Amino acid sequence: MLHAARPGRARTESAFRIGLSATSLASVKHHEIAKFTETHGVNLEWLLEGRGRVFRTDPIEIGPNMTGSEFAACYRGMRPEDQAVISRILRGMARKNGGA
Repeated sequence: MLHAARPGRARTESAFRIGLSATSLASVKHHEIAKFTETHGVNLEWLLEGRGRVFRTDPIEIGPNMTGSEFAACYRGMRPEDQAVISRILRGMARKNGGA
């Protein structure tokens, strides 16, 4: 489902952030979505799922709404010792939840 086309206030606010009216956003066709995101720099994950940054040029902020690719970008920018701490935490979480 197109995140920005959800009913109510969320749709209106989302449409406003990317420069469209809520009504016109709801009628956008799939092939137009890709062209729109490329032309205007809108993050496709945000538009489709409501996750991550609105615009690809927005700074990455650590939080529950960040995407996996945004987390990976933050991780790559960390010092090796900080990466090691994060890796240990994630491995512990995976074990706790039945993962590897």
